[in-house]
Amino acid sequence: KLFEKDNDSFIRLIIPSSFLKMILDTNNSEDMNLIGKKNLDFTTDEVIVLKKYAGYVYNHILDPNGQKNIDKTVSVLTDVIEHLPKGTEISISQILGKNCNNYNTKELFEIDERVLSSCKEKGIVFNFDKYKDQAVGLPFNIPFIIE
Repeated sequence: KLFEKDNDSFIRLIIPSSFLKMILDTNNSEDMNLIGKKNLDFTTDEVIVLKKYAGYVYNHILDPNGQKNIDKTVSVLTDVIEHLPKGTEISISQILGKNCNNYNTKELFEIDERVLSSCKEKGIVFNFDKYKDQAVGLPFNIPFIIE
C-alpha cells in the first residue's frame, strides 16, 4: 500500500530524509513528499530516488534476512533503467549508489553484464560512444546514454 496510486498519483508516498541521506551526498533534512505526483511530473532525479527507494524497501523490509541476491539486484536495476527517460546518462554504479559497496568487484562485473543483457532483451538500447576506445574505468562505473 505504500506505493498505492489513485488516478496515477501516489496517495501516501513520502520518502524519509534518513533514506535520502543514505543514498545521496546531502545533509538535507527534509523528506521527499511525492503525494499527489503523477509519473509524468517526476524529474529524472526523483525517478532515480523513487526506484532506489522501492528497491530498498523490497530488499530490506520484504526480505528481512538482508542477504545479497544478485538475481533480485539485476531485476531492480533493469526496472530502474526501463523507467528512466531516453537521453538519461547514468552508470550501473550510479544507480546502485551507496549500495554499490555491498558488492565485491566480481559481483559488480556479473551484475553489470546481466543488467545490460536483460535490458537488451527488453529492447532497451544504450549508447556508449562518449567513452568509446577510452580507458576510463571499470564497466559498471562507465556511464551510458539510454536511447
